[in-house]
Amino acid sequence: ALHGPANVWVVKPGNSSKGSGVACMQGLPEILHHCVAGSDRIVQKYIERPLLLFGGRKFDIRLWVLVRSFEPLEAYMFSDCYLRLCSEPFDLGDLANRHRHISNWAVNKDGRHVLEGSVASLADLERELARCVGVQGYWREEIWPKLEGIVLQCLESVRHSVVQRAGCFELYGFDFMIDADLRPWLLEANLSPACDPRAPWLAELSGRMAS
Repeated sequence: ALHGPANVWVVKPGNSSKGSGVACMQGLPEILHHCVAGSDRIVQKYIERPLLLFGGRKFDIRLWVLVRSFEPLEAYMFSDCYLRLCSEPFDLGDLANRHRHISNWAVNKDGRHVLEGSVASLADLERELARCVGVQGYWREEIWPKLEGIVLQCLESVRHSVVQRAGCFELYGFDFMIDADLRPWLLEANLSPACDPRAPWLAELSGRMAS
């Protein structure tokens, strides 16, 4: 349920993965206490009006990006991607329920209402977007170019600070969210993103990405 601006923030460890330690908070005292209790905390503004699909569920988009070189910058975005779904409907009034707000697979794989693997395909998203906006091709024409621009800006911002090894490459997992106004937002960029098969079609997808 949406109840207007709630001033929600996401607090998470800066060096963990799989949704470990991620929490949604509202009050400044609670946030400060959480940050003092543990070192290396990141505080991000929560997107309070996310695009909700698949029965009112929140989701994010995992996009793989391979970087062969930072100087000069040479990077490739895999043309396909997949969605990670919350296993319970979104509700700003229930911040303590991580299954409503944190879309990491490790968080939702044991949820009460988990969908198949808590993942959905790009084709599923394209169909939902066509239903929402009333036109085909919205993903490729409107959203994909914005994702490309965000990835490029992100890589450009660190290209002079990344230590590069000759003959090596790095695979990143960029996580995006789309808000209710269909605007994409970068949540984070992950080193060594998980590529384990959570559904048969996702195994095929990760195989194509790696080939």
